[in-house]
Amino acid sequence: CECVPSGAVDVEIIAEHEVTLDMDVAVNSLAIQETALLAFEDNSDFEMKVSGDWFNQGNFSAAQGTVTFESISEQSVFGDNDFHHLNCFGGNQVAIQEAISVEGILDIQGKTLITNGLLTLKSSLSEKAQLAPLFSGSIVGELTYLNVIYTPNAGWLNIGAPMVNATIAQWNDDFVTTGFAGSDYPTYSFVNIQRYDESSATANGSFSPVTSVDDLLIPGEGYYVYVNPGTYTIDVTGEPIIGDFSLPVSYTDYDTPASDGLRLMSNPYPSKVNWDKEEGWEKVNLYSAIYSWDVSTSQFRTYLNGYSVNGGSPVINPCQTFWIQANDNDPELHINENAKEITTIPAINQTMNFVSMRMTNGGSVDEMMVIFSEEGTPAFDLGLDALKLNSPSANINVGTRGEDGTLLAINTTDLDSGNFFIPIAMDILNAGTYSLLVDEMSISSVITACMVIEDTETGLTYPLEEGLEITFETPSVIGQERFIIRVGAALVVESENISCFASADGVATIQGTGFGPWDYELTDTQNNLLASLSEVDGLGVFEGLEEGVYRLHAINNDYCSTLSRIVSIVEPRELEISASGNHLSCGQEGQGVVGILADGGSSPYSYTLDGAPVASSIFGLDAGNYTLSVID
Repeated sequence: CECVPSGAVDVEIIAEHEVTLDMDVAVNSLAIQETALLAFEDNSDFEMKVSGDWFNQGNFSAAQGTVTFESISEQSVFGDNDFHHLNCFGGNQVAIQEAISVEGILDIQGKTLITNGLLTLKSSLSEKAQLAPLFSGSIVGELTYLNVIYTPNAGWLNIGAPMVNATIAQWNDDFVTTGFAGSDYPTYSFVNIQRYDESSATANGSFSPVTSVDDLLIPGEGYYVYVNPGTYTIDVTGEPIIGDFSLPVSYTDYDTPASDGLRLMSNPYPSKVNWDKEEGWEKVNLYSAIYSWDVSTSQFRTYLNGYSVNGGSPVINPCQTFWIQANDNDPELHINENAKEITTIPAINQTMNFVSMRMTNGGSVDEMMVIFSEEGTPAFDLGLDALKLNSPSANINVGTRGEDGTLLAINTTDLDSGNFFIPIAMDILNAGTYSLLVDEMSISSVITACMVIEDTETGLTYPLEEGLEITFETPSVIGQERFIIRVGAALVVESENISCFASADGVATIQGTGFGPWDYELTDTQNNLLASLSEVDGLGVFEGLEEGVYRLHAINNDYCSTLSRIVSIVEPRELEISASGNHLSCGQEGQGVVGILADGGSSPYSYTLDGAPVASSIFGLDAGNYTLSVID
């Protein structure tokens, strides 16, 4: 009929007919006959609202569209259906009667969704299926979460299961398993599914192998799974974790700070979660950084306070694992629905004053970062630094070393002290040609410390700047501190504004860094030379300055030849005075009042009346002429 239905009518698409949705629509019940097709327009995000039942005996193509079940009455879904976004809004319930999947977001508000074990949240390589924050309504029954993972390399996948009562058996048909009862090759000595045991009697922790396909998959626990290269479809079925959940953290003190308290967690929800959402987490006696293993690069991704190394992120995908580290006894980690991050992509590396570097041989790569903040110190800072977790299988491991010897992936330090250095420690497995690169350098203009990278083997120094690439030859080494970041003291610049209008007595001073002597230059903002001082052993002073913006330059500093800083000289406005008073009538002798108003100049002001000090309001005056003065 080529008509647009209203929400009050039942719609039936008869056999051999095709209907394409190119707008938002609403219907009561919907029936798709055998060989009929209902399709959302390609790449569209239109919505179909359904207040009755859904019957599909034909074909349905969801594209990027949304189907919303909204009714205060019971609703049912019949037929095999692959939804993209599925909403269940309103009261009462929606019952799934035949197998369906949701490839985007499942959002439940107010309704009860009865799965009957027929619902799959179906992820792909490009999109993760998710259950939106669930604050009202409920899910009754089991569901399946299907995850797709690709790895170009053989190695250890890190995965988890966001379900209750799921077992290892559910993974047994998703990849080859070895070394435990019920596995594909139970007699192999190598067990390819293991858990990291922080409380092990060995100082560095150890891995505990699973024992049987009947072992329960522990929600919130991360698992190591050894696989060959390929694309894996991994599904797990059970009751989804909803609401508040406590993750299994622990702390065992073996006096090995780099590993004590390390635990491999997994996202307990079938949804993305954001580590930075304060209202979604309760963290007790934990470091702020999180780490995740990337099997494709054989490196740990690191994330901390908006900064990322090796692709680290605050967003943790469904079934994804992440490492955290406790720093004291009785640690706690609790999560709730507010931690879910359905659509927003948090900004990474957007704050000023950091340097992002990497080391590579053209194939293998590892990254590190230095952040300059007045809150940091040269030693390890509990909430500001992230440990470097070395990869046991990578060709390159690189990080900076704190003043206390701690190896760091993200190192936050201050610039106040100046004249300090930051060693870069590297492990190189295979000898060859390598490069150290500065990928990104975002430094505020108010930071005037000179920074260079020194190659201690060649004695060469390189200005630390974005785009720098140092190519070098190296043998196989462990923990070598060949490269050093050297940071000079910050340039000290001060100014004195003009004392009075038209005085032209502004002053700017500059102190170079290092041992001098220095040449100093005063220029305008276009670098036109206005004045200069040569071979000065200490402070450079430029006097008699008019109002304006100037650039001060110091030449012959530590590590860098020239450092510059902008200063502004301000001239006060011309001092002006006004006064108001009352005229006296007969018999009002001694009742005169004068108010003085000063404007411009430089406060505070002082006042005189015929040379005698007074306040800005004067009372008890006789009739007559007076001389008022204001001094700024």
